[in-house]
Amino acid sequence: MLMKLRKNEHGFTLIELLIVVAIIGIIAAIAIPNLLDATQRAKQRRTMGDMKTIANAVGQYMQDASIAIQYSGNPAVSGSAFVTSLVPTYITAIPDQDGWGNTFVYTTTAKDSYTLISPGRDGAINTPSTRNDRNWDHDLMISNGIFIASPDSGT
Repeated sequence: MLMKLRKNEHGFTLIELLIVVAIIGIIAAIAIPNLLDATQRAKQRRTMGDMKTIANAVGQYMQDASIAIQYSGNPAVSGSAFVTSLVPTYITAIPDQDGWGNTFVYTTTAKDSYTLISPGRDGAINTPSTRNDRNWDHDLMISNGIFIASPDSGT
């Protein structure tokens, strides 16, 4: 009786297993690049949101003080003059790093003009982003509350 049960058992053949593994490999080859692209896009959108938040706080400061925040030295947003000018009156905390872990850079070109820069994935300030830009190394820039270099800007 035990022999009859074993004869009736069925399993997967080697060909069936190979087909399943091939199908899983094809699906993975399609999904992984899309996942990596979505991860980079999310970092870029988070960075743009943080930049807009900082720009709104700087804009409110400029309305009250009639001048952009001026300070010398390291242009990073974590600079003490920048933080003490904005926190806690205009913003509760300043995000000092973009989605890729790079420091935002704040510069002033005139007493009433500023630019906030994210160096992108590569961490180097070199090439501004343009419309429909899929290069995550390109820089994001917001000047006086308006993106001048981003995937949504017309530059």
